[in-house]
Amino acid sequence: MREVTLIGGEAYLRDDWLDLVRAVRSHGMQCSTTTGARGITGEIARAAKAAGLQSASVSVDGLRPTHDHIRALDGSFDAAMRGLRAFRAAGIPVSANTHINRLNLREIPEVFELLVAEGASVGVFYGGPSFEDARPPATQQK
Repeated sequence: MREVTLIGGEAYLRDDWLDLVRAVRSHGMQCSTTTGARGITGEIARAAKAAGLQSASVSVDGLRPTHDHIRALDGSFDAAMRGLRAFRAAGIPVSANTHINRLNLREIPEVFELLVAEGASVGVFYGGPSFEDARPPATQQK
């Protein structure tokens, strides 16, 4: 194993998150994280950098209204952007991932341009089941 990506359930919320980053690095492996970044602050990003985190991928599911709808939380887009900026300001290379679905498909060119403007080095776009696809039909936007 050469790389460990800490993902799922917002790994940075674990009390031992930085210990995990340090442990991965102490074994000579690359360490990254994938996150929605809602709670990432400058302080958290700087601590992650100091612990050895080498890159972060932030989930961006569309432009503001679409992202917030898919995440079912107003303000989650702005929080993701703040987290992306905090990682970048801490010196952690950032990328973004976007799960393409019927709600954000037409926004993908604008999302890509936004991510480039925000300094994301890579945009990973992929299709398949998403949060929106998993909701009961009555809650899905038509």
